[in-house]
Amino acid sequence: MGFVGSKSGTFLFLRRVRTDLLLVLIYVDDIIITCNDSWAVTRLIPELGREFSLKDLGSLHYFLGVECHRTPSGLFLPQQKYIRNLLL
Repeated sequence: MGFVGSKSGTFLFLRRVRTDLLLVLIYVDDIIITCNDSWAVTRLIPELGREFSLKDLGSLHYFLGVECHRTPSGLFLPQQKYIRNLLL
């Protein structure tokens, strides 16, 4: 599929096509896919579906128990809910 493993860890895979950088982060059975071009992500999901059994859950809302909110300046990861769950 053209991905190469990241030097920073075995959980991150990268694929560069022209000006697009596609990142796939895998943790156990959770996958986050992101790219500077959203159309590249849209094309990748069916490609992965032909090779692996997967379910597209849409936009990222939670990952490993941490909330995720997209903002105009990037991704915001508030940790209040995560900390509250740890304390209960």
